[in-house]
Amino acid sequence: MTRREILTVIPALFLVPLLKVMEFVIFPSGQRPDLLIVLAVCIGLTCDVWNALPAGFLAGLLEDLIAWRIRGVRAISLALAAGAVSLGARAVNPDAPASRLTLSVVASVVGDIAAFGVIRSLGFPLSPSFFRGVLVNTVLWSLALVLPINWALNGISRLGARFFLPEDSRGRGMLA
Repeated sequence: MTRREILTVIPALFLVPLLKVMEFVIFPSGQRPDLLIVLAVCIGLTCDVWNALPAGFLAGLLEDLIAWRIRGVRAISLALAAGAVSLGARAVNPDAPASRLTLSVVASVVGDIAAFGVIRSLGFPLSPSFFRGVLVNTVLWSLALVLPINWALNGISRLGARFFLPEDSRGRGMLA
């Protein structure tokens, strides 16, 4: 794992409880945003596939523990979402806003399909109409929030780099 990946994943994991609380406090009912799928997108944009998968899994497992859900459902869905974004970032320019938006749609679809499949395989009856409603909501919120959350996480990562990484000869941090 590179320094840049470490400085992205560690703050991302610390943001999981904060983002989960924000979901329930700012949006108490109705169509809540899925802030953690957006966090998985940010992890996938920064990390290699083999680092994005476990980082997404850990973020999902933390959510499962915090929200008292079926253990592992979100862990699997966020791992696959982060991995899909990481793979997709190889084919597009991950720094371009349009690419980030496209990859957030991909992550939303992959994550929701994975969660739907896992929940159905456990014997819980979910109708496809419920899935379509959740998918539309997730895609729209991730499109709206991926750029600001990615900007914030990159800022936290750069701040961490200034404190923990040596500067190069031009006085800039290694991630600058």
